[in-house]
Amino acid sequence: MTAAAAIGRAIGRPPVHLFRFPYGSSDSARLALVNRLGYTAVGWTVDTLGWMGTSQRQTVDGVIARVLGHLEPGEIILMHVGANPSDHSTLDADALPAVIAGIRARGYTFTTLAAFL
Repeated sequence: MTAAAAIGRAIGRPPVHLFRFPYGSSDSARLALVNRLGYTAVGWTVDTLGWMGTSQRQTVDGVIARVLGHLEPGEIILMHVGANPSDHSTLDADALPAVIAGIRARGYTFTTLAAFL
């Protein structure tokens, strides 16, 4: 069974064919391969840096400031809601309610990437 088939069986519908390169690292050969396999590669326009954790001097306020400071139509925000392995901080998850409120307060709405396919 392919990964796509397993995902489709688990979620009850075919998966959306989107792909994010780990660390955003790609080149023309890898992009061509992803496209040949029927996937659309998606990047991000702003990285919150929350994944760095408090051990690398990141803060909830810093996450919020990065997102709102880069806000523009079509923005794709890279967030990690897991814990930083070295300090167990969850900056992106902790900042998320304020990020959503700040985005909405500026008149923006949310959509899915699938809506653009």
